Amino acid sequence: MIRCGIRATTLVLFCVSATSALEDIRFVDTTVLAGLDLVTEFGSLDKKYIIEYTGTGAGFSDYDGDGDLDIYLVNGQPLERAEGDQPARNRLYRNDGRARFTDVTALAGVGDTGWGAGCVFGDIDNDGDPDLFVTNYGPNVLFLNNGDGTFTDISAEAGLDDARWGESAGFGDLDGDGFLDLYVTNHAVFQKEAPPTFPCFWKGIQIPCGPLAHVPEGDILYRNRGDVTFEDRSSATGVAERRGYGFGVVMDYLNDDDRLDIYVANDLTGNFVLMNRGHFAFDDESALSGAAYVEGGREQAGMGVDSGDFDGDGRADIYVTNFSDDYNTLYHNDGDGLFRDVTFEVRLGPATFRNLGWGTFFFDFDNDGDQDLFVANGHIYPQADRIDSGTSYSQSNQLFENVDGKTFEDVSRAVGLGEKRLGRGAAYGDVDDDGDLDILVANLHTKASLLRNDGGDAGHWVKLQLVGVRSNRDGIGVRVELEAGKRLQHRTLKASGSYLASHDRRLHFGLGNERVVREVKVRWPSGVIDRLAELPAGHLYVVVEGRGVSGASRVGSELD
Repeated sequence: MIRCGIRATTLVLFCVSATSALEDIRFVDTTVLAGLDLVTEFGSLDKKYIIEYTGTGAGFSDYDGDGDLDIYLVNGQPLERAEGDQPARNRLYRNDGRARFTDVTALAGVGDTGWGAGCVFGDIDNDGDPDLFVTNYGPNVLFLNNGDGTFTDISAEAGLDDARWGESAGFGDLDGDGFLDLYVTNHAVFQKEAPPTFPCFWKGIQIPCGPLAHVPEGDILYRNRGDVTFEDRSSATGVAERRGYGFGVVMDYLNDDDRLDIYVANDLTGNFVLMNRGHFAFDDESALSGAAYVEGGREQAGMGVDSGDFDGDGRADIYVTNFSDDYNTLYHNDGDGLFRDVTFEVRLGPATFRNLGWGTFFFDFDNDGDQDLFVANGHIYPQADRIDSGTSYSQSNQLFENVDGKTFEDVSRAVGLGEKRLGRGAAYGDVDDDGDLDILVANLHTKASLLRNDGGDAGHWVKLQLVGVRSNRDGIGVRVELEAGKRLQHRTLKASGSYLASHDRRLHFGLGNERVVREVKVRWPSGVIDRLAELPAGHLYVVVEGRGVSGASRVGSELD
């Protein structure tokens, strides 16, 4: 009763303007309080080889179906392990419902000991619980969720134990059969026993040789057969022959049709834009699209990537993080699969020039109804601190507030993101179910950063949990159009994006001062359309394909 009373009082205080004022929002590091105790292993501290600096990822998922978000953290390995030392393991932490976490790795059976990279959750067998795919330098792993809090490693049986250098992965139904297919980015051919024999330099100092000293690797595209096995369609689709130094991947509707397309961020090579033509066939429109290079045909060094509608025109724009001494790139979707670099036009260019970006995503941190941008930063060269390099090894993460869909403002320090780490994978999710989105960042050689959003819930909100029937059970690929007040918002539910990460699968919409959603249009991959109307704010709505709202819960700051 006291809790509800306090929240009700808070609502009264915000009755004049429910939109969160920036000065009232802080991201508070609750990692220790939450019980996330994993200190990431990832090679040596002095970084001799390329394999040691790409880092690991993290993911949110309600693996046990109890209604709150649990956390999976990927771990690497030391470069050399002393005799008798136990290998480092990935960790699964169960949420007790109050954003306090218990390590259940051993009980769940997901403590993989590979040289870890990324993770992505997706219901591959449509049985209603999330399965887990982990990428490694070495054999990748698929953990099938048994539905009782445990998982079974079925990597070999499923055909997903490829042993190259995997990085990011994404699920999406690419052929419309109702099952989630899988794209895996691979980076380079690397052998610790046979590293480059020549020295490499950056700004006059010797550094570990980067990707250009190694052979680029082809990515992998798997088709889900529907029987918990996958078919490698990389060669048949041309994916295997397109060799880049793959890092991030996102699937979204990029050319105004009804098929999920694929965008891959590549390091020091052009990014891939693969347009889905149906029947598991893809056209490489990278150069034609305008989203593979920047002006003059220059290649950047793509790391992370996400898609989102930053200006409210209903199309998926693309944001790519890049190396330092360059800018992260925002490509505006002009329609028909054509993109335009608008980075400087929206004032995002100079703010990212000194940093090296990795995980990134569009999300509405202040519940005002538009898509803001987060970037996890951290350099790869410890030597950056030893000279006047114009950058630094450890770096602060960045948050850019969307200003009316026209420009972005760097508000990182204003919201408490000043601490410097070696950020890599990054995910978002409402981990404490208070109606605003929190942030999880995987860091090299330290604990992850669980950044609780305090104050972002002053604006109203709704969340949608989607349940497919004819479409895949997760609803991946669903497009939602939501109207509240004078604003129209668009979202695609994805199981891809950022870098090495997996996000909250509940679609979140900030509403600002609006207390009621006028209309929601839910378009499923199957073609089914559900329409919802007059939804009160402050609820999580469960939407079942073809049936509309089947349930709602009232949580967070909108309790009264």
